[in-house]
Amino acid sequence: MNVYLKELVYFQKFKNKIKHNIIVFGSGRWAKVIISELLENFPNIKHIIIVTNYKNQLEKWKKKKNFKKMIITSNYKDLKKYDSNFALVVNKNEDHYKTCSKAINLNQNVLVEKPLRINELSLKKLINESIKKKLFIYLSLPYLFANYFLYIKKKIIKKKKIKKINIEWFDKKNEIRYGFL
Repeated sequence: MNVYLKELVYFQKFKNKIKHNIIVFGSGRWAKVIISELLENFPNIKHIIIVTNYKNQLEKWKKKKNFKKMIITSNYKDLKKYDSNFALVVNKNEDHYKTCSKAINLNQNVLVEKPLRINELSLKKLINESIKKKLFIYLSLPYLFANYFLYIKKKIIKKKKIKKINIEWFDKKNEIRYGFL
């Protein structure tokens, strides 16, 4: 059996034993998808503490969905009240560095659930800080820092074989996914 398959089977078997508070930074469409998935697939999570500047909007969504395990705040200082070691960063890409840095300072293990939009030096600072505190920081979609992009940059672009590579991403206009526009 493949090693990854074994790990997945192990995870599925024991995910109901996960009984932590989880912090989510962000409240947009993708954050709502993640929050819904956490609540549906991890029934024993104590609370999901959401940090957002759009508290009123998220309160309406929480009420509509009847999510009882959600705590919504716009104040980072409130996070010290909750016993949590895990944070998901799903806010605006330009806020990732600041948010990850705050999460690490709060002793949170971090998963950045969108492309991290910072330079390589800033990423190294975050990694070094997390190592000092014995925390992890993971990137789920590391477009900029994926090994193959670094390889392309060092082996192909620097040798002037290719001058520039553009990658364009677009969504269909007014497309509704996961029930959100």
